[in-house]
Amino acid sequence: ADFGSLHYLWTGPPPSGETQQNVIFVLGGPGAGKGTQSELLMKEYPCRHLSVGELLRAERETNPTSPNAKLIEDCLVQGTIVPVEVSLNLVKQAMATSGKCCYYLVDGFPRNFDNLHGWLTHMPPQHIYGRAALVYQCQDFDILKERILTRGETSGRSDDNLASLQKRLDTLTRDTVPVVHFLNECANGGNGKFYLCQIAAEGTIAQVWTQTQSHINQIMRNDVLTANARLMQAIESQNIPLYASLMDSNMFVDSDTTTTTTTSNDTDAAVPSAASVDLDAMKKMFDQHETDGAKDANGGLLPSIGVVTNAEFQLVTGTKANVSYDHTFSGTQVRETRVWSHFPERGWVCIHFFRTPLLP
Repeated sequence: ADFGSLHYLWTGPPPSGETQQNVIFVLGGPGAGKGTQSELLMKEYPCRHLSVGELLRAERETNPTSPNAKLIEDCLVQGTIVPVEVSLNLVKQAMATSGKCCYYLVDGFPRNFDNLHGWLTHMPPQHIYGRAALVYQCQDFDILKERILTRGETSGRSDDNLASLQKRLDTLTRDTVPVVHFLNECANGGNGKFYLCQIAAEGTIAQVWTQTQSHINQIMRNDVLTANARLMQAIESQNIPLYASLMDSNMFVDSDTTTTTTTSNDTDAAVPSAASVDLDAMKKMFDQHETDGAKDANGGLLPSIGVVTNAEFQLVTGTKANVSYDHTFSGTQVRETRVWSHFPERGWVCIHFFRTPLLP
């Protein structure tokens, strides 16, 4: 898709219309850095890290007498794949108890086509829309060996040894690499909403992080520009429910003011949920700030958008972004900037906007 000459990947909402809990699969061989990079992502972006391996080990340790405990241990040691129903059940439980979030980093999944089919078949509808896959590739066996054996000195994991490493790499080549190839085809052709990120994982943590951050920033860029485009559609069509779902209803301290520079406090405090927004108040805000006074045949106010050009995107932090562009408002060429913030319950929400007249 394009917005004011900016090309991006449209990531619109699922058919259910629910707030989308986006899933980013994290794949790669043992020692490739999946867990390390996922923990770094959690510090700067609105993510939750769900390591399937850690969930399985926790299940084995906390329920040693359960029917799955021995099965999990055998699979971990032999480097084979745990049955999908066991893994998926643990992932669903973790999602249900991990708190509000819009980006889940599902680490170590899907490891084969059975995993992928199980996900698409059994996960709740709001979770099946896999947004992207981060694929960490390290072809240097000596690097993986050093990382695994070093980790094994303190991890206490039964699979952090040379024998298990080789078995896990064999499983990766046989079962997971074909899944990565399939996901790559989806990214290049499929529904146009999937983003595959190939990351060279041989370098230092900092070097790999630079690549990871570049890709995750692109994912955030796609989502913010999609939200901004949907907001423009809502304004043009005067779709107040959609407009309300993308705007902070507390944006204006005084709902009677017509000044677009008065905003709500730009903090991480929660904005009202979409369900609790007063649509009449949002309609009033829309009429005051998104129209130029012109009326249609029925006396209704007409929105003022015009052709959008010279768009620019800036990701300020992992949860803040700006989108700026030129267009016509009230017969004047203006530079409009929309400020977006990410909130767990609503995703990306416009918390502020302002317009600056352009000189002739």
